[in-house]
Amino acid sequence: MALDANLALEKPVEEYWKMRAFNHELSSERITIERVLGMVVWRFGMIWRPIEYHVTKVPTIFQAICKLHNLCLDWWMIDNPSAACLGNYPGSTAFSSDSNL
Repeated sequence: MALDANLALEKPVEEYWKMRAFNHELSSERITIERVLGMVVWRFGMIWRPIEYHVTKVPTIFQAICKLHNLCLDWWMIDNPSAACLGNYPGSTAFSSDSNL
């Protein structure tokens, strides 16, 4: 089977690679946010169901939950420095039975 000499393969343009890099970064950030939301839902039962407060109070409630989550995570890091260095945070499958949480 002979290939046509006039057949030219188009290489992706620079925008294509920029778009792929952007999509990769966006996907990485989305995964991180989903993990954090999973840990927050696991820790605070308040957001297992829809928040039934006025829409103007929801951002304040969510900010308070995030601050409490960060405080709990900081305390956990102080109590478990070796695990924290490895990036093993509570809420992952390895720590689901951790009694310190």
